[in-house]
Amino acid sequence: MAKLSSSRYLSTFDNDSNNEARTISQRMTTKSQPYITHTVQSNESFSSLAGKYLNNEKLYWYIADQNPQIRFPDLIPVGTIVRIPLA
Repeated sequence: MAKLSSSRYLSTFDNDSNNEARTISQRMTTKSQPYITHTVQSNESFSSLAGKYLNNEKLYWYIADQNPQIRFPDLIPVGTIVRIPLA
């Protein structure tokens, strides 16, 4: 996967299996904003949650900014509570 210089995605490779793992770098926020919480179900990601709550999957980074403790956006463990910013 190609990475733009302005992208927050970081790619690393496991040398043994040659598998790629994507992580999101943390962005500094200047103020907190109101949010709701969501308990992650099977096969949910920041993109799918952005589509569900923000009506646009490309706004995944709004959710990523509110959840810096989650480093792997495509592998969020089931049961994890995430903050969804109110638009």
